[in-house]
Amino acid sequence: MHVHRSVAGTLGWVVVATVAGSSGCNGTVDGPGSSFGPVAPSQLFVEPMGTGLHVTWLDNSSDEDEFQLERSGGTTAFTKIASLVFDTTQYHDTQVAPGTLYVYRVRAVNLRGPSDYSNFV
Repeated sequence: MHVHRSVAGTLGWVVVATVAGSSGCNGTVDGPGSSFGPVAPSQLFVEPMGTGLHVTWLDNSSDEDEFQLERSGGTTAFTKIASLVFDTTQYHDTQVAPGTLYVYRVRAVNLRGPSDYSNFV
């Protein structure tokens, strides 16, 4: 039996089973949820430090390949500002302007895909 993840953005697994003497069958089985990647990071926190903003989070996954940190100018779309190696739990953002509102989010990523995003701060 082979189990394959369904098309990105959909739920479920595609199961391809071959039984002796048959040509096989295809079916869909409910998967573990909307995210097939690692467990999402949590407890995202931002504080001013030195010449920038220091961002920290809790790594809840043991199988991420990287973390993707994104920032928004508050009213603008989120943009990825850093791809960070596995087990990273902090980033110092020096590309910020005083008096500007910034919103951050982070997610873990592995070969199976991205996690859900953390909380926003």
